[in-house]
Amino acid sequence: MSAEPGTSPGTTPSDLPLFAAPAPAATAAGRVRGTFSMTSPAAPEALAASSSVLRARPEPQPFDGDVDWALVATFRQQASDRLSAALGTDHTRAGTTAQRERGRAIIADLLEDETAERITAGTPAWSPAEQAATATAVEDALFGLGRLQPLVDDDRIENIIITGHDRVTLELTDGSLVPGPPVADSDAHLIDFLVFLASRS
Repeated sequence: MSAEPGTSPGTTPSDLPLFAAPAPAATAAGRVRGTFSMTSPAAPEALAASSSVLRARPEPQPFDGDVDWALVATFRQQASDRLSAALGTDHTRAGTTAQRERGRAIIADLLEDETAERITAGTPAWSPAEQAATATAVEDALFGLGRLQPLVDDDRIENIIITGHDRVTLELTDGSLVPGPPVADSDAHLIDFLVFLASRS
């Protein structure tokens, strides 16, 4: 695990190793679930016509408010730095399970520190549901695909098509296309996170 690198001018997501074209391989016929790509979306009217599909079958959410994504990004960077320091030169030998356990402990410490700071400052404390949602979001950002992770984990979604941080199209298993939620706060943040994924892999 290394600290998040900066991006160079002109960097685009398609330039990153994460999105390099895979070598041709024989695949079984049928759809392949759980992919995402950076391509052009379908016509807006087509998306609007089918957008009720996801709304008709909402997944239960542990927290129905908005996660503070700026705070999640800050925690992810802090957790990444702490995890790198904790693992030191042994990070290549530490298994995925061990890294996740250490990462969860670091995230818990960060959340406890944030809770203490809120109490000291006299600001409203967050609810257990909000704290749990934040912890999950930080873990997804540190070890998974960040804000893409819940979409990848959703069995109703077959493909994720991204043309911008807030221009996301979801292809469902029945072939319909629906608008998806933003996957970053800006295109720059999206590129930064994709660079982080590429460096991590």
